[in-house]
Amino acid sequence: MNSACKVKSLYNYLMARAAYENVGWEIPMTFFSHGFDLGVRCYFGVLIDDEGTMLADDQQPAFFNSYTSKHGTAKSKKGH
Repeated sequence: MNSACKVKSLYNYLMARAAYENVGWEIPMTFFSHGFDLGVRCYFGVLIDDEGTMLADDQQPAFFNSYTSKHGTAKSKKGH
């Protein structure tokens, strides 16, 4: 699976979070896929694993829990 596929859930989540926070969103997905290829695993407080699965959102944990329970796009992060 290429990096664009791995960060698609993250990208969709961050777009939804931006709307929830009422802030503009103009960041292209290539920003995230390029960062992923370079080893970045935390974006705007959202931690992802090496498969691109979201683990936690340190900035909006309540929104994260609500969003991921509806979309099933996260897994439990042990030890956090």
